[in-house]
Amino acid sequence: PRSCVVSAMSSRGFAEDPPARQRDVETLRRLTRDAFAEITSTRDRLADLERSVGTDRAARLGDRARVESRVTLASALPFSVGGDITHENGRRHAPRNCGSLIKATTTVETPFANGDGLVMRLSATQAPGEPSQNRNRQNQIASPRFVLEKLAYRVRLRHDAWVRLVMLGGEGHDAGATLNPTSKGATLIGAGARGAAALKKCRGPAFCFSKDSANGAAGIAGGVFLGDPSVAGSENGRALLQLTCRPGSRAAASIAVSMPARGARAADETDRFETDEVSQNATPTLSAQGLFALGNDTLIGAWVSSGACDWGICATIPPSPGAIGWGVGFGRGDGDGDCAGVKRGSQKPPLRGEVFLRLGNDEEKNRKTAMPGIVVARNDATKRWDVSLACKVQFDVAG
Repeated sequence: PRSCVVSAMSSRGFAEDPPARQRDVETLRRLTRDAFAEITSTRDRLADLERSVGTDRAARLGDRARVESRVTLASALPFSVGGDITHENGRRHAPRNCGSLIKATTTVETPFANGDGLVMRLSATQAPGEPSQNRNRQNQIASPRFVLEKLAYRVRLRHDAWVRLVMLGGEGHDAGATLNPTSKGATLIGAGARGAAALKKCRGPAFCFSKDSANGAAGIAGGVFLGDPSVAGSENGRALLQLTCRPGSRAAASIAVSMPARGARAADETDRFETDEVSQNATPTLSAQGLFALGNDTLIGAWVSSGACDWGICATIPPSPGAIGWGVGFGRGDGDGDCAGVKRGSQKPPLRGEVFLRLGNDEEKNRKTAMPGIVVARNDATKRWDVSLACKVQFDVAG
């Protein structure tokens, strides 16, 4: 056909035309150079992408290990002492809320892709030394204590269930929630911060579990604790069970019961507490707790336990930019706070109260909070009140 003849003639013409051949060679060289430059650019971009992906993966691995550090400086000055709680060789000693405390804690939480998590907490404490008859050593500062406080591993069974093995430093709130707005340290006397008595008595190595309902409105939690000889009232093992109800997003309530392990004895307590208190530590303890939100910022917590030796109510508002927070609390129980006040001197723990301001910004990642206030404690032996001016400063760093 004619088209084939024209095509053949054109091919022979190109083949026999040196300038056309030269142009083809130049075109191929230019295309090769362009392709090489594009390949080189693509290779560089790929290398940058690989480095970026590697950095992102490393960052994700770093994000998995969450580190939170807190430095606490607490001091209290007796303003009005209503009587002595302890005597030694006939001499009067200041209540426990006299002096200063410096404590640094670091908590490392490492979650894993399957939902499990490892928690480790270390602390260093610098506290005043014990009272001394030597007047020149009255203000002697004890050596810092470095302690591995907690080591625990949590296994996620489902999105609403987990079990936790606490090898060291187990506490009742490792199993059940305290439902207290002061549990993160927003308190001077620490009333209720570790939960009501049923939770607070549970200490030591533990095996805990928790299971929530499908909609999160109810839950059950519990654990078996082996006891901690270094904590008065918690030397013996206990079993804990807690039922929690959450009627909406602004309230929660729970009932908890803890029972001493079979054969538990409290003879070691006889030198420190009265006989009926020893008996209470060796019997089941029933506690009820509640947490409520009032308005936009106010949180109110309340708790009560069997035996009438542990009850209280507290309320707090966190500080925010341009606004000062505050906190109040009152109840009966052993104070766990840094400015807890007097030690018990009778069969019942003393009545305690606190009023304080919260200065700072609770919404920042790295927070600095100051809590100046007044702490009162009822001296049941003298029927008078001890009053102290107290202040606690916290520095929080989260990484």
